[in-house]
Amino acid sequence: MRISSQKIKLVAKNKKTILGMIAFCFLMIATVVLHKDASNFVSLVQPIFSGYDGNGQVTYNEKELNNQIQEYLFRKSGLSKKKAQGLIAGNAAIVADVRKNASDHQKFLQAVDAFHKVKIGFDKVSNLKNGEKLIFRIYSNATDLTIPTQEKVFTVTDLKSVKKISIADILAKHPVTFTGFNGSGKIQFDETVFDEPADNGTYSNNDSIHLSLCPSYLSELKNRGYVLKNSSSITVKVEGLKEFSQLSNLSEVIAKIDGFSKLEFKGYDLPWRRLLYSKSIVSHYYVPLRNEQDQETFLVMTIYEVTRTEYAPADDQSATTVFYKALGYRYIPCEDNKLDLSHLDHLKYYGSEQDTLELLLSDLKNKYTGLKEFN
Repeated sequence: MRISSQKIKLVAKNKKTILGMIAFCFLMIATVVLHKDASNFVSLVQPIFSGYDGNGQVTYNEKELNNQIQEYLFRKSGLSKKKAQGLIAGNAAIVADVRKNASDHQKFLQAVDAFHKVKIGFDKVSNLKNGEKLIFRIYSNATDLTIPTQEKVFTVTDLKSVKKISIADILAKHPVTFTGFNGSGKIQFDETVFDEPADNGTYSNNDSIHLSLCPSYLSELKNRGYVLKNSSSITVKVEGLKEFSQLSNLSEVIAKIDGFSKLEFKGYDLPWRRLLYSKSIVSHYYVPLRNEQDQETFLVMTIYEVTRTEYAPADDQSATTVFYKALGYRYIPCEDNKLDLSHLDHLKYYGSEQDTLELLLSDLKNKYTGLKEFN
């Protein structure tokens, strides 16, 4: 049986049509697949974990990811691949060409606006632990030139192991010392490690001081991979403070104050009136003072009980009053367990002839924080 030439032509024509349709379908499928792959940005994310377990950080190839998103949006706006890649690379010729072309420039602006509305990143970037799950999300708030919302879960790995340390270990590396005198002692410490303790400058031997690590040092420890075993504070006992009364030449200062008191409480004896003073030492006090050069010096004083008797012979009458007054020297330097007596030029008077001992002491303690008695 012979097949007519017409039938052969018809079959050939139908075959071409079918092949053409198949080719078109493959093309459409390839386009969809390629388009989908081009917008699958989350697959490009490469997390980089660093730091210590419990205090880890994560970064990623942000520049590469941003470039891919930008290129996608430029292409989606209608710009060619060459122009999209040239704009990202900052190619001067392509940038100038896009600016000159009104249509391309509008597409460029539309894509840039869409890119600024893209949100990308991990749901957590710090204080990470090994094995922790992180979500990387990409989404857009744009109404035009949108990108598919997508996310991917990553597991934190490769963070370094932490090391344990106690505040006792830290204190051994950064020891504290005590200076000054019993009753007015100070603690010397590393201010980058510990906070200023309360009442510094008023310590006595056997006092207990509460020391705490300062927040910045705690952060430094964390960044170096250390964790505290227990508390971030410790109690230390004050020791080794000398007695102020042990200064080798303190008695000389007391003697000079007493010599001055004889002039301060000097009476008179006239035919018509007589004024007499008698005095006795109540106690001695000292207090550390900063002078104008910000050097530590001392105020040393003696409190006297003074009896004042006024007598009028003509009337054969007398009046007696008792008051308390403090005399002393201030801004006396101290070096090598001795007071520098060449600086006894700051004489001070405290109190009046109406003062009781309680009132005088109250005024002195209000004026000089850390006032201490010595024998």
